[in-house]
Amino acid sequence: MSSSCSIKKIDTHGILVASFTNGQIKPEKSNALKFRYFTEKEKDGQNDEKKTRKVLVAERDASTCKTYVGDSTDITAPSQLYKYYVGVRNKRTGKMKVYDADLFNMIPQLNVQEKEEVKPQITSLSYVDKMKELTKAFGSTKRQRAVELSQKNAIQTDVLDSAIGSAVNHAISQDNFKEIIAKPSTDDSNECIPPHHAEVTSPEDIYKVEDIIGVREMEALTEICRNFFDYKTDEFKNSEGYSTYIMNRLPILPLDEDRRWIKCKCLMYIHMLTTLYRKRANELREKDILPKEWPDKLKYSILQQFTIKIEGDGTRKPVRCLSIRMKDKIILHILVLCLIVDNFTLEYSDIATDLKIGATRMPLLLRSVGCQIKIRVINKTSVKTAHLIAPLQLPEKNLLMAKRRK
Repeated sequence: MSSSCSIKKIDTHGILVASFTNGQIKPEKSNALKFRYFTEKEKDGQNDEKKTRKVLVAERDASTCKTYVGDSTDITAPSQLYKYYVGVRNKRTGKMKVYDADLFNMIPQLNVQEKEEVKPQITSLSYVDKMKELTKAFGSTKRQRAVELSQKNAIQTDVLDSAIGSAVNHAISQDNFKEIIAKPSTDDSNECIPPHHAEVTSPEDIYKVEDIIGVREMEALTEICRNFFDYKTDEFKNSEGYSTYIMNRLPILPLDEDRRWIKCKCLMYIHMLTTLYRKRANELREKDILPKEWPDKLKYSILQQFTIKIEGDGTRKPVRCLSIRMKDKIILHILVLCLIVDNFTLEYSDIATDLKIGATRMPLLLRSVGCQIKIRVINKTSVKTAHLIAPLQLPEKNLLMAKRRK
């Protein structure tokens, strides 16, 4: 059955017809497109008449293609000679309305990010660097690994300086501890040597016990060294872990009471300094660094004289540490007290074993306090002894900076 209709042309704005070049839009996804329409008057180059340019833009939310653009000027030349119409027929009335139509070919605008071309940096390489590059490119596997290992272990000077500088600045900026101003590096060997009198003519007058230990400390030592004074070989028990040097000197203490008391107090003070010398860093952070049975006066005096105290700011408690200079100071005080006990002629093998000091370093330490080293042969065995000579002659160079050997 044929149907008829009447046609009526409507003079209104034209209908926009979009044709997508990359395919058809599915009906269920057509609502996802948002259209925008633009017009612009352009002057024709050949004629003075103005030409209307029409642009249709369709946008959607997609990662590959978000925008489609159709331009009326992009239509091919033959197509521009035609005029397009769109007819809309009403099924109920049988009438059709005809509208002017503008045809747009919608071209997708792809989202392609152009990567910048990385140009190789041209630098001036040294001969060694060029050989390394050649080895990495053409060398054997073994040599390539060697080059890679050397490059990993190489530390640039500027990086090292920057790291050290930042670490120093961080330490200075911390408020946890009070600022400690370090003295310039100088020869501080004389600061470690016990008080002495250099111009005297007798070895007994060079080092005085009262100057090394102190008068008040000598009085405090009386009670705790009574077991030394009353020493008897059969009854004495080494429950405190006294060193080999002390145990070898107790049986030969003088019978004169005054001299016996002095040497007993020297031996006890040697034991205290040896105990402090053997302390590790973590033990110095404990509340009671030295044994509780020692008199507080002696403990305070020893810690003040032979350790460095770092004050806290309230959030951290004060801590003590033993620097290398302080350890040298303890050793020199021990050696001088040993000289006093042995009447200024010291066979030092046992005290060197107690302090774990090597055979090369021990003579240097003894020379630092003014001793001369002599070698005697007893029963075909060489025995080294240190002799304190008056007047006192201290070495000009700092022997304490010599290489330490255990």
